[in-house]
Amino acid sequence: MRAAIASLILLGGAAIAAAEAPVVVPPPTPAEAILTPGHGMAVCQQHAMGVQLQFGRPTGVRVQYAVYQGGEFSVLGEVFGGARAAFWGDETVVGVGGRAMFNLTSDGVKNALVMSPGVGVTYWQARPHDDYVPAPYRDPYGGYYVPTPPRPQTDRYFLTLDTNIGWLHDLSPDLGWEVGLNFGVRVGLSGEEEGGGTISGKVSGGTIGVYTGLRY
Repeated sequence: MRAAIASLILLGGAAIAAAEAPVVVPPPTPAEAILTPGHGMAVCQQHAMGVQLQFGRPTGVRVQYAVYQGGEFSVLGEVFGGARAAFWGDETVVGVGGRAMFNLTSDGVKNALVMSPGVGVTYWQARPHDDYVPAPYRDPYGGYYVPTPPRPQTDRYFLTLDTNIGWLHDLSPDLGWEVGLNFGVRVGLSGEEEGGGTISGKVSGGTIGVYTGLRY
């Protein structure tokens, strides 16, 4: 009887000790830390979607999606839609491309200075023009001359190389607000400027604008 009671006491003590023993959870592997959403990410790099409103040349809306999140950086696919100078303008601008987004510096909590170089293809609609036909005239020697009308600008396609530099602030773990500057250059792919000059292979102006938006 005494032996049975002693055995029960020992078993009970062992069970209590096991219950009180701390549970040791192994740390995640680097791959698990990166692939787990919201973990292993640099400040403000956890957001997968972004919507930016840009004012400048061009003006429009940029929508981004993180096709890859590497912890310290993100690879974004994006589309852009707007106009050369105003949302209501006649010269439509649309584009598609990608960019890499990484932090230049951060406070380690919820603010980061972000840089996002990108490359894309953009379509710029030709500026409106009148169907102007020069009036014919006679020259002093009695000839009859019909001037050739000037060639208007055509729709153009560009390879666009640009960069976003902005401040990104996390309002919550799932929502961030950003404001920044976009600037870049355009390399002509096809189309003609006014007068008939081809833009193919030429640096033809650039892009410049300020933007603000949300990341989530």
